[in-house]
Amino acid sequence: MIERAVPVVESCLIPAVFDRLAPGCGGHPHRVITPEQAADLRDCLALVPDPRDRRGVRHSAGSLLTLAAAAVLAGARSFAAIGEWIADLPQRVLAIMGARLDACQDRYVAPEESTVRRLAQQVDGDLLDAAISAWLRADTTSQTGDDHAGDSADTDGLPAAVAIDGKSLRGTYPRAGGTGVQVLAAITHTTGQPHTEGIVLGQRLVTTGTSEIAWVQSLLDQVDLTGKVVTADALHTVADHARYLHRRGACYVFIVKENQHQLFEQLDALPWHDIPICTRDETGHGRTERRTIQLAPLGDYLGYPRVEFPHATHALLIERYTTQHSTGKRSAYAELGLPSSA
Repeated sequence: MIERAVPVVESCLIPAVFDRLAPGCGGHPHRVITPEQAADLRDCLALVPDPRDRRGVRHSAGSLLTLAAAAVLAGARSFAAIGEWIADLPQRVLAIMGARLDACQDRYVAPEESTVRRLAQQVDGDLLDAAISAWLRADTTSQTGDDHAGDSADTDGLPAAVAIDGKSLRGTYPRAGGTGVQVLAAITHTTGQPHTEGIVLGQRLVTTGTSEIAWVQSLLDQVDLTGKVVTADALHTVADHARYLHRRGACYVFIVKENQHQLFEQLDALPWHDIPICTRDETGHGRTERRTIQLAPLGDYLGYPRVEFPHATHALLIERYTTQHSTGKRSAYAELGLPSSA
């Protein structure tokens, strides 16, 4: 096993594309990969084009990227931490990572931090991201024995779901203030099966001064959407997105809030009092929750406005009522949504 925890060192931060490898998901302080997984990672990253001038190159781009990625998996959050992690590696691990062999000394040579940093800052982020995505998908497939990330249905026979979600990357906010690095990602929904927790299928950097909306289609162009259900928050409840997903053979479930005022009013005005309710009660963690869902077919309701949204077939209303046992405090939450069919 390759396992080494690295403390956070304040210095130049790692590129955003490595953030998805960083530990912390599920509360794990660091991640462990086997030599076989490290070799597979090396093979994937070896396909990323080397942007450097060929003159004077001593370490291959594939080995440098593999060492950097492995350091991030082990907990490194800066180039200084990556350099320290690499410098401490034993010979057998350097060999697995594809480090350069010094024939005169018969030893594998660990690259300097500056060498790793210069390459990471020059490499094409989209191509590096695609290589990391390929490794994550292949690694998950090898552990589950089934390609959950690529199939159109999960193990229960239900359509596989992909979430569109934007996030600000940890550790990317300038000390002087301002906006951190923003990315938009396509992530599989957790199925409850081992090793299926949120596989990142692709991501795009949201450049400063632009909105996530502008990057959705270029993000999803790299994902097989046939037969899948795409979920998104209210920001992405946009007619153009609905038409795009329909063309790609996907369904959608969009949240509707008052940022789409006319659509929200149309859904809110539907005769929900006449729609059957499905209820589920749960007690635990010091509270009791009642969740309800109603699903209304879209069509002509006498005396009610017609809902107009591309390819939407139903409207849904989800409500949650929570009672805290210790205080008796009650809260309520409601959300409107639009599912479609392919």
